[in-house]
Amino acid sequence: MATVLLIRGVHSSPQFTREKLIEAFSNHATVLATAIVRQQTDGQCVGHAYVTVTSDGVAKAAAVTEVAGEEVRVLPVDVDAWVAPPEEEDTTMAPASAAAMPGHGAAAAADPLGQIPYTPHPNLNAVLDQLRVTLSSQTHTRLAFNRKPFYTLLNECCQRRQWHLEASSPPVTDGAPFASLIMVLTPQRDSICIGRGYGANKKDAKHNAAASCLDQLLSMEQLAATELISAMTCSAAAAAASLPRGGVGAGQQEGAGGAGAIASAPDPVGSAAALTHHVLQLGSYPGCAEVMQQVHSTEQGRAKTFLMVLNEYATKQRLAVTHEERISTNGNFQYTSSLTDKSGEVKATATGVGLGSKQEAKQAAAAALIEYVVTYLVTVDVFLRTVKGPTK
Repeated sequence: MATVLLIRGVHSSPQFTREKLIEAFSNHATVLATAIVRQQTDGQCVGHAYVTVTSDGVAKAAAVTEVAGEEVRVLPVDVDAWVAPPEEEDTTMAPASAAAMPGHGAAAAADPLGQIPYTPHPNLNAVLDQLRVTLSSQTHTRLAFNRKPFYTLLNECCQRRQWHLEASSPPVTDGAPFASLIMVLTPQRDSICIGRGYGANKKDAKHNAAASCLDQLLSMEQLAATELISAMTCSAAAAAASLPRGGVGAGQQEGAGGAGAIASAPDPVGSAAALTHHVLQLGSYPGCAEVMQQVHSTEQGRAKTFLMVLNEYATKQRLAVTHEERISTNGNFQYTSSLTDKSGEVKATATGVGLGSKQEAKQAAAAALIEYVVTYLVTVDVFLRTVKGPTK
């Protein structure tokens, strides 16, 4: 296994080279690949680099504080590693095109790799660059960019921390661009950051203001790069299931209102498979994985999620399923699910892993409860017979 490290605080000095990166990290871990991100126009470093190391040396490599005499910060990335070294010494930032990605503001130019945008904000751009490197690797074919707009990402970040989000649009004078002001506040209404954005319409201005807030939160270390990358990715199967049949045309993208562009409903089978894969890839629920493999092997069970399977089991056992939201220590959503009888007695309970959305977190809690049931109460075969009923 390998892990990508984001190296921040890099300056454009002749001493900062790929060889210096290898020298700084090879004493602590096996270095598999390096990349210094430079502007294509003048070759100047944009302020960060990447180093891929073997996972057994991540702890020591993350403690590196200096490269070529420059003070740096090392941030491990919590995704599968990019292990293929670049053909050339350094990667470069592609120039921004004039087209804007819908939902990401007029200043964000579309990128060929899953429509990942560019922004004028250095900290946010560093995360977007890291996402490009991650998804460009052939080892990441199961991941995809989910195309969430910046305002949605900011809103989810605030929800996880119970922060308040206030957006306003000042009056526009003739000929002036639209403007948006977003304030991020603590539960006590103290200001955390203020973002301002401008655009050709109100939506663009709002998303550009949200991008400014995300950039500030990253700079203040109130938002981790790993959390933001997790919020911007989904399984490739889920991304494919969310697209209209025949792909996404120019009139079918978010925010486009082309006549006759009719999007079909997401495929429930693909969505269920993608959700199951996303939760089970964490490796925490082997018993539940065996259950879901058997359930999805049948035609009538292919579209079933963890919650659906758990509810079927509870109904057959005359139990009720309850969910209680927890406060996760890492800012993600987290739930505890329980099975209770008619008297209110709890028969089984389990807490799922923290995930980036409430829907996924509740499904993870259901998976954890299925895992508990097949580990401590009944066997997998008994659980499956209860859900499916006796075979004829």
